[in-house]
Amino acid sequence: MPTYVLIGRNTASAAEDFLVYADSLEHFTTVGEPTYGSTGQPIFVDLPGGGTFRVCTKRDTYPDGREFVGYGIKPDILVESTLATVRSDEDEVLDRALRELQAEL
Repeated sequence: MPTYVLIGRNTASAAEDFLVYADSLEHFTTVGEPTYGSTGQPIFVDLPGGGTFRVCTKRDTYPDGREFVGYGIKPDILVESTLATVRSDEDEVLDRALRELQAEL
């Protein structure tokens, strides 16, 4: 059964781990925008003047060595949000996934 998973900039941490392992599944398709690109295990450091920075404390990769930390996981089907679609009641990513699924069935 074809499986479509919606992803975007707020997809991070364990969700990205799931995407890495599901990447090899032939029936699995991601739709949306690239993910956040984080293992979800940062260390926060306070800076003088009240600022902070964070650094990823764990290195994760695809089984074949491809990196996603700092880059994000690219979707199989890219659907970029626009200001107009954010303001509307439409969910263009969901709509695209549904169209793709209907075409396969």
